Amino acid sequence: MLRNKDILKLAFHLVLHIIIGAAVFCLIAAVALGVHELVGVLESNEVRPAIIKAFKYVEDGIFYADVFLMANFMIVMGKKFIRDLWSETW
Repeated sequence: MLRNKDILKLAFHLVLHIIIGAAVFCLIAAVALGVHELVGVLESNEVRPAIIKAFKYVEDGIFYADVFLMANFMIVMGKKFIRDLWSETW
């Protein structure tokens, strides 16, 4: 039978993983923001449009990959929490 202590332990692990995942998400988003700022500097210095366009694709790719991976991480961790909770119950 599942005790309150076990539930709190599982919930603590879930929250810890969410906090770490959010920190990694913020770090990767900061890289995308840095690339965005670089694009602004390149545009103000009148660099060739092909280079600017390439960096915009890189910026978008980093951002969308980051969002996709964060959503995937949250789903996997939620499923793991439910599975662990279910296995502890039986």
